[in-house]
Amino acid sequence: MIDVARATLDVDVKDIRHELECALRLSREITKEAKYLCYPVGEITTKLSSLADQHGLLDEMNELLDQVTEAEHNLESTFYECESVFEEAISELELEEDYD
Repeated sequence: MIDVARATLDVDVKDIRHELECALRLSREITKEAKYLCYPVGEITTKLSSLADQHGLLDEMNELLDQVTEAEHNLESTFYECESVFEEAISELELEEDYD
């Protein structure tokens, strides 16, 4: 005899997993946009660097622009870490399936 409740639960878990996998793929597409953040930052950096150079302040500006570059990399990395929300949910769901 088939356990209807168990079969329904299995279908629900598969549906949830499928939805999470789709969400993970979509989150990866969204976070790819983070790599393009460097273009406007790069343009601003170049303009500030040029302006500072014209006034003999390039060394002072470069110290601050190094911080901007670091912040840019941190921002991009953090966007990519957002994918882990979906990866962890899928992993937890897999663990639950293994225990059932």
